[in-house]
Amino acid sequence: SERPMFDPRRLLWLPLALIGLPATSLAQGGSLAIETNRFYSEQGRTLVEGAVAIPYTLMTFQRDGETLRARANVEVIVEKAGGESVYNTSHEITAEAFNEAMAASDRVSTIETFAIYAPAGEYTTKARVTDRTSGRSFEVSNPLIVPATPPLISDVLMANQVRKDVRLQEGAYLPYLIG
Repeated sequence: SERPMFDPRRLLWLPLALIGLPATSLAQGGSLAIETNRFYSEQGRTLVEGAVAIPYTLMTFQRDGETLRARANVEVIVEKAGGESVYNTSHEITAEAFNEAMAASDRVSTIETFAIYAPAGEYTTKARVTDRTSGRSFEVSNPLIVPATPPLISDVLMANQVRKDVRLQEGAYLPYLIG
């Protein structure tokens, strides 16, 4: 049987093809995600817990001793329907990978969480992650509606797991109060 011959000149086109691609397409299928859950109380305040999933493929890892590390800034913004910012937090994170395969995997992410108490209204949750090494930024946003009266079916009923009697250390978890 005949096998096609490999032509090394084809490799010359690879760098040119990569230069023309936007930075996000080099992330190999990883995309930033933001999720929120609402927990209603009888006091008229709704606890909104959110999580930003940051795939390792969106960050640039560099060797640091025995491991690989990537640094990024994470910003979370919650805005009212009119665009008024009611919550804004930003901090730097460091992600660690044990080897190159872990750093390049689209199945590995770091999770950053936030929590606020929100009155009834329409909001938009936004997350922006900026890789400190490359300067690339990635953004995602989702609408968030907090009804004036709790719905008949809570977000908790749609969860795939509920843990009872979870005790938090005093002062370890303080949601931000808006409104």
